[in-house]
Amino acid sequence: MGLFGFGKKNKTDLESAADVVEYNRIADKVNIKEQSYTNDENRRFVMMVEEAFPAKDNDGIVTVGMMRGTIKNGDAVYLLEPGDRICMVNVIGLAVQDGGQMKPVEEAANRVTGVKIYDIAGREKVAKYAVLTSVKPQLDRGDPASIENPYVLGLSFGYRKFIRNTDFFDIFISELLMSNVLVPVLRGKDGDAVLSRFDQSGRRDMLVFTDKFQMMLGDWNKLGNPANTSIPENVGDHNDALRVAALRFVDCIDVVCSKTVKIEGIALNAYGGAFIELSGEMLDTIYQSGEFQRILKEKKQ
Repeated sequence: MGLFGFGKKNKTDLESAADVVEYNRIADKVNIKEQSYTNDENRRFVMMVEEAFPAKDNDGIVTVGMMRGTIKNGDAVYLLEPGDRICMVNVIGLAVQDGGQMKPVEEAANRVTGVKIYDIAGREKVAKYAVLTSVKPQLDRGDPASIENPYVLGLSFGYRKFIRNTDFFDIFISELLMSNVLVPVLRGKDGDAVLSRFDQSGRRDMLVFTDKFQMMLGDWNKLGNPANTSIPENVGDHNDALRVAALRFVDCIDVVCSKTVKIEGIALNAYGGAFIELSGEMLDTIYQSGEFQRILKEKKQ
């Protein structure tokens, strides 16, 4: 029996837990609502804040971190902080490191960047491990067609550097447990089967993605033999059978921990720079956490 009682159900795990988002093929145009951005160029960028301090003359706050994507001076951006705090701020200055000094620039991409922001009413601080992004966060967590997790994505890029920091770990797990995610599945005669990835040690992990753009980094045109990916048997024509399930992340943990499938962990965003491997031991730690138990209690009520 799974953590959420899947063992009692006649339907398959995924049919019971998921709203299935239809794809013609993953390699084709995705039938998910287009997300709005804070710029007219549809630029996707995300930066986890590693440092923040008041600017000189108190005319804003300087945030520093590794920028992923391209940000421009004058952009309006979302500031995401722990506890579902979301506000809009304006970028009034950018700087990048050049010869040991910070050099003012008009745009920055994929490098350590100082971002000076303004319009945070009555505040002089930004929370550490906050995220600046152009991507509109998913306000309606019940809508599987608008899945975006820019906060989780931003934290994922800092995972390897900060995982041993308790504050970071708590924030990351809290945001992850509250998220809806995308899981590629193959539809077969006996129900839907998740795709999985073998790590270097031979462990088989469930493929999970925070958004469609991370998922599209995989080479899904070669479905018959994706890199390090296991294809379940008896699914008929792979291309026609390929679908994407929108699940709560807590249900992904349930699929793994229920032992109804031969999967030992979760591969989050397996094909990009935000790749994180969550082992069975890690998932068990998450399950034992107070945050997971709180969410589990809320779902039962």
